[in-house]
Amino acid sequence: MTAFASGLDDATTRFDRNEPQLNVCTGPDDERDTTTPAAVVESMRAVPLAGGLQPAGRERLTTSLVANTTGDAIIRAGVPAGWLIGDRTGTGAQGERNDVGIVLPPDRAAGLAVYADPADPESMACNATIAEATTIAVRRLVGQ
Repeated sequence: MTAFASGLDDATTRFDRNEPQLNVCTGPDDERDTTTPAAVVESMRAVPLAGGLQPAGRERLTTSLVANTTGDAIIRAGVPAGWLIGDRTGTGAQGERNDVGIVLPPDRAAGLAVYADPADPESMACNATIAEATTIAVRRLVGQ
């Protein structure tokens, strides 16, 4: 996967381990299984929205992202009714959230990444924070 990401001109994203081990970070210098919001948004543009996959693979990935329901109260909560959204939620061992997706308003498509690092790993408060951040990003997308 790291080689695939590199082929998308993404020199940041790394996939070193499988689930669930990839969710365990041993400290701030642990670079395994990392990316940045900017890098993952560019990859989301390149893969499901552009030519990063063959058409059948792109369709399968987009269908899977849109069918996902784990982000209903998170990223999807910040997107206007009537827009298609495909997303994947991610939660780390200390409660950090790394939610990514594609938003498909009627006239365009865009990648979206919202990361949150709550003070309390058990708190679900960051769900509302992610939804609010998504609302802000969507407003910017439509020029408001």
